[in-house]
Amino acid sequence: MKLLTLTCQQCGAPLEVPAKVKQLTCQFCGTRLQVQRTGSAAYTEVLDDVAESVARVAETTEQLRIEQEISRLDREWQLGRERFMVRGKDGQLSVPGKTSVMVGGVIAVVFGIFWMLFAGGIAAVMGSGIHSVGGGPLSLLPGLFPCFGLLFIGVAIFGTISAYRKADDFERNQQQYHAERSRLLAELGETSESE
Repeated sequence: MKLLTLTCQQCGAPLEVPAKVKQLTCQFCGTRLQVQRTGSAAYTEVLDDVAESVARVAETTEQLRIEQEISRLDREWQLGRERFMVRGKDGQLSVPGKTSVMVGGVIAVVFGIFWMLFAGGIAAVMGSGIHSVGGGPLSLLPGLFPCFGLLFIGVAIFGTISAYRKADDFERNQQQYHAERSRLLAELGETSESE
């Protein structure tokens, strides 16, 4: 049987062990050793140091995994949040807010009602003038103007409901993103503290 001549990494004592041995205990100081091989050279390493190194590598690997998960989550949120954003008059994207959506919707509906009343009043005045002249196809025209107000109200209600849902989806997704990010940061803090 071929023997290796090694030195105990802890106490420096000479050791002779079979060539295929991977772990041993120093007969002089009792330290557990692992036999390391690099090419044709062999040496001992304190097994507890090896275990600590493996644990540090495992912790570092876990930290890297969590950091990558946070980066992935941030990228997905940045890309995903754009689908919730609304474009303003100046072309700028902004986050929809439930309050501003409702205020805008109320203003649009009030404007539609105002339009209907105003156009209805004008139509009544124009209609009486047209009827006195003789009517015909022009007598229908004044009655159409109030309908634009009704159409405006319908579009405003539909737009408000749609924008409100978008704002609600945005808030829900933002809460999920922040909760998941907080959880990952807490995990990262736990792995950092354990070092």
